[in-house]
Amino acid sequence: MSAGIVLASNNHSPMPAVNRPAVHGPVAAPAVHGPVAAPAVNGPVATPADGGPSTGIRPAPIIYRPPGLSRAKPVALVIALHASGGTPASFEAKSQWDTVANRRGFVVAYLGSAAPAWKDPSNVSYISSMIDQIKASQNIDPRRVYVTGFSAGAYISFFVGCELSNKVAAIAPISDGMLPQPCHLVRPLSELLIIGTSDILPLSGNAIFPPVASMEARWRGLDNCPAESPRTSHVGPVQQQIWGSCADHSAVALYIINGGQHVYPGSAGLPASNPDAQYNATNAVWAFFAAHTAGSLAHPSATLSGLHVGQSGSQRSLTATLGLQEGVSVLASVTSANRTLAARTFTLRSGGRTAVQLPVPSTAKPGRYTARLRIRDAYGRSVTLSRSFRLS
Repeated sequence: MSAGIVLASNNHSPMPAVNRPAVHGPVAAPAVHGPVAAPAVNGPVATPADGGPSTGIRPAPIIYRPPGLSRAKPVALVIALHASGGTPASFEAKSQWDTVANRRGFVVAYLGSAAPAWKDPSNVSYISSMIDQIKASQNIDPRRVYVTGFSAGAYISFFVGCELSNKVAAIAPISDGMLPQPCHLVRPLSELLIIGTSDILPLSGNAIFPPVASMEARWRGLDNCPAESPRTSHVGPVQQQIWGSCADHSAVALYIINGGQHVYPGSAGLPASNPDAQYNATNAVWAFFAAHTAGSLAHPSATLSGLHVGQSGSQRSLTATLGLQEGVSVLASVTSANRTLAARTFTLRSGGRTAVQLPVPSTAKPGRYTARLRIRDAYGRSVTLSRSFRLS
């Protein structure tokens, strides 16, 4: 059989084929469980970030769907990316995502990279293509697509977050850092970083990567998180910090393993005294993923919860109460028969329940009018909320 995708399940039952993904570099021919289509090969990849060309064979991906998982409704997808020197099969064994998928009911895709693993950012286009193909073949909920990776797989996860926020709800890099790279989100994307105090990347950063605290502060800015202290908890040797209440209910989180080294936390074979053996990263990542779904690509989260006309002396004013999940700009207007009587722009710097007040001209006669609020957020999304009201 030609090269393709391993469709794995506990009982090795045949599963529907995944359409031909665009692949950067040659792909290994896998042992196939059920029919699959051979992927298109686009030739060698471009020079990676470390200066050396990608070489060798891209390992074929493994798509794991728990046996008996119903196709009647869409399910979540977790993309899992291996470390340098790893393969989809080795990361499947190390991370044990299959076990969590069996328990929680979702699909896992273990993707592979040619050497040097994931150093070429063009791998993002391969990951994007695979997401599209798996969504189509496995009935995936488009609002619940997640990406995680260890070491080099974590490195490319940051690029995925910055470049594929239109497809991905959250990322969870483990044991690597984010370069000071361009990052533009089209909607909020939740981010969790897990790293050890004795990892090869110091928490204080190095000549290549900024300090971990700076990386997380940048993500809080990208997700329009309010300036507040994180919710902090401790699980064994791990300090878990979560900045919630960000735009579209997204969150930014930093889990630091005290004494953690450059190994996958919770993987088999670690001494019980090793801090990494005392924390299951896969369970922690899934708990974070399960709490966050992607928001709308077109509209910010906004509701018009109240409209009130008040009067102080001879001055009448219209107060609109909004429910927001982020800071936005609002163009508020009062119209009648397509004629604008009053308009004002407001800049609201935080979410929550917020009121805007618009003076109503004294020349406005009794009758029915329309309040219109055009809301735009930092991601370029917009929505118009309107409601009629009566002046007496």
